[in-house]
Amino acid sequence: MENQHVLIVTLGSQGQLNPARRLAVQLSRLSFSGRITLAIPLHFFRRLFPSSPPNQPQPLPGPPSPHQIFFSSFSDGCDDGFDPNTGDGHLFMVKFKKVGSQTLSTLIRNLSSQGHPVTGIIYTIILSWVPDIAGEFNIPSFFYWIQPASVFSIYYHYFTVFKDLTKTQLPGLPPLSSKDLPSLLSNPTSDPYLPDFELIFKTLNKTKTKVLVNSFTALESGVISSLSDKLELLTIGPLVDDDEDVSLYEHDDSDNYMQWLDSKEEGSIVYLSFGSLSVLSEKQVEEILKGLEESGRPFLWVLRKNNRGQGIDEKLIKKINYEERGKVVGWCSQVKVLKHSSVGCFVSHCGWNSMSEGLLAGVPMVMVPQWMDQMTNARLGEAEWRVGVRVEVEEDGMVTGEELRRCLEVVMGGEEISEGVEIRKRAAFWKDKALEALGQDDDDDDDGSSIPEDHLLFRFSVSDLSIPRLTATPLLFRLSISFSTSVSAAPSH
Repeated sequence: MENQHVLIVTLGSQGQLNPARRLAVQLSRLSFSGRITLAIPLHFFRRLFPSSPPNQPQPLPGPPSPHQIFFSSFSDGCDDGFDPNTGDGHLFMVKFKKVGSQTLSTLIRNLSSQGHPVTGIIYTIILSWVPDIAGEFNIPSFFYWIQPASVFSIYYHYFTVFKDLTKTQLPGLPPLSSKDLPSLLSNPTSDPYLPDFELIFKTLNKTKTKVLVNSFTALESGVISSLSDKLELLTIGPLVDDDEDVSLYEHDDSDNYMQWLDSKEEGSIVYLSFGSLSVLSEKQVEEILKGLEESGRPFLWVLRKNNRGQGIDEKLIKKINYEERGKVVGWCSQVKVLKHSSVGCFVSHCGWNSMSEGLLAGVPMVMVPQWMDQMTNARLGEAEWRVGVRVEVEEDGMVTGEELRRCLEVVMGGEEISEGVEIRKRAAFWKDKALEALGQDDDDDDDGSSIPEDHLLFRFSVSDLSIPRLTATPLLFRLSISFSTSVSAAPSH
């Protein structure tokens, strides 16, 4: 399979970049000996490789990979970047489809002319037009769902069965209110991204293409089995590893946050991170700090430097760091932090990457969802998996300091708080289940390079995605791509 070349097409946001990179690394480590290219929008490529020409593939940063993994760029029509908080999403999506289709086609041709013809394409969400491009080149394509299977089920039923999901309890899911649904469904007539979601799901429902899902069966078995007569969801997660993710933000290694954690007692630290896209107001930052101070617990808080333009006092941050009652950093290695023994609670925005990392680390959570799938993830975390508590927000969406303090006390309080005891037990339970899905145990530091040969094996082919089930108990994810049909390097006209 050394002549195989898989192109993974994704948006460049941190939330999409991480699972795409992790999939590429797992392919590289375990079963794929060809070439893997991660195709990302040009403005993100420039942030990762500021001194490199945009038309020149760049190797994956970090330690050498056993096989070839490269980054290449295509244009989304906004080469200087697009801010979803302030930009016109409708205009962006129109430009993205038009320009993205053209430039991705150009990238595929260029890769072929360089001696690296693409033989398979994997694409993530909001890229409904990618299968059409793949079809023009006679290249098989497969959809990679980077949110939980439960959220997949919500969208599937919304687009194919019924619109009002608050009046029907979906199989495998707890009852859902309007605040528990993905935010795209809160105003479906005006959301700029919903039409692409709808096209993806209606196409999947028509073609019955198998779907790769970054989750694990034990976590969502009811949902997965409920869809088995409609679509086949292939759980390949949790795709979490200890390698440094390719980051769009500079790590604050100079702050020595890992050494700071080493100096703290086991389970004493509150770790806070609200993802790569959140924008916190000055008032919200003040309330969070108030809640942390009232809790009396030391904390490590990731507050991005591009989120400090809201009047947030840098002197206050320096004072916190100096007094060591807490530490504020611009970015950090979240997987390593969550695995540290001193961390006893994860205050999270509930993006699926963060939720997966928290589950695998066995860290109880305080959930502060903001948009997209985070709303559903928080509901699942509290009501279905029972690994944390969700904050109650004010009418204006504000989380008060008192509410944060209350939630921290539930999660980290003493044995007299029965809810917290149960949450910590459930967090440990799901950690074990996640490790089982990876074929590891709590003391296993294996990097995945020596995986048993009898693990679940996937084979992609042009006509079908066949899955020989080689073991009843899934071990660490193995994905083998073999295309049985020769593919053309250029579309036929």
